[in-house]
Amino acid sequence: MDTSKSISPLQISKEPGVSVCIPSFNKAEYLGETIESILCQTYRNFQILVIDNCSTDHTHEMIQSKYKQKILYYRNHRNIGATANFNRCISLAQNDFLMILPADDTLLPRFLERTVEWMVKHPTAGIVATNRYYMDKDSTIRKMDEAFFPGTGVLSREYTIKRILERDGRGVTMPLFRKSCLQAVSGFRPDIFFGDVFTWFQIGALFDIVYINEPLLTWRMGDSGSMVTKAQRDHIYFDHKIYTYTEMFRFLRKHHITFVDEKSSFKNLLKHNTAKICSIQYPPSRKKLLSYLKTYFRKRCLHLFSFIQLVQISMIVMFPKEIVKKIYSAANRLTRT
Repeated sequence: MDTSKSISPLQISKEPGVSVCIPSFNKAEYLGETIESILCQTYRNFQILVIDNCSTDHTHEMIQSKYKQKILYYRNHRNIGATANFNRCISLAQNDFLMILPADDTLLPRFLERTVEWMVKHPTAGIVATNRYYMDKDSTIRKMDEAFFPGTGVLSREYTIKRILERDGRGVTMPLFRKSCLQAVSGFRPDIFFGDVFTWFQIGALFDIVYINEPLLTWRMGDSGSMVTKAQRDHIYFDHKIYTYTEMFRFLRKHHITFVDEKSSFKNLLKHNTAKICSIQYPPSRKKLLSYLKTYFRKRCLHLFSFIQLVQISMIVMFPKEIVKKIYSAANRLTRT
C-alpha cells in the first residue's frame, strides 16, 4: 500500500521513524478524527497503522474512501480481543518508536515532536508519557487529567513504581514506547484487565520513564459501553484490581525489587475503590458485597468507608437491586434540579 502521503520527506533523513498504531473495533464514528490528529503532527516522520479488530460498522468503507493512500490498514479475520489486538500493533509496527492510540482518542499537534525529542535524548528510556485532556463524546475538552509527576523529566524507577501503586494507576496515559522495551516485557498480558497500567509498571521497573507535564493527547470519556464501565457494572472491576496488584508484586519479587511495602500498597488499593464496591448506580449482589467487606475486614480497612458509603452498603443489604437503582436515579434527579 502506498503510504507516501502520511510520511514526509523527513523519513529519509536521520530523524527516527514512529509507528502510530490505532487498534479499533466499531469506532468509525471517531476514527477519522483520530487519524486527522496524527496527520496534523508537527513531527512528520511517522506511519499510521489501523488494526481493525473485525468491526461490524462502516470502518472498512470509511478507510477505503478517505484514507486508503495515507495509512496502512489491517483487518483481523476475527475479533481476537482488545489485548491481542494491542500486541498485534507491536508486531506490525515497523519503527523503533511506537505509539498505540485508541481509535476514539486524539493527539495534540506537538505530541510526537515532544516525545521523540525526549526519547532520542534519553536512550535508556522505555516510555515517554505526557499529561492529557479528558474529552466528551462530542469532542469537547472537559478537563485536564491529574499529572503523574508535577514536572517534566526522567523519573526514577522507585518513584514510578510507588506512584502507580499509591495512586491506583491514575495519571497513566498512552505514551510513546521504545518498541524493544515493550518486547522485553512481552507486550501486553492477556490475563491483565488493566494492561496499560501493568505494562507501564513493568517497563518502569526495568527502564527509565520520561514524563512531560503538558497535555499533549486526549482521552474520550463517557462511553457507557466501554470495558471499564462494563466491568464496574458487572462487579468484576475490583476483582481485576486485586489480581493486577497480586501480579505486580509477583513481578517485583521476580526481579528482586524490594523498596515497596506490599501491605500498605494493598491498603491504598482498597482506599481508592471503596466507592466502586458499594455503588448504588451499579449495586452488587449481597453475596458479592459481603465478599468485598470480608476483604476489607481481613485487611483491617473497614474504617476507610465514609458515612455515606456505609449508608449505601446498608441499602444494598436491605433492598433488592432494582429498588436501589431507583433510589440512585431519584437522588440524581434531585441533585440536578
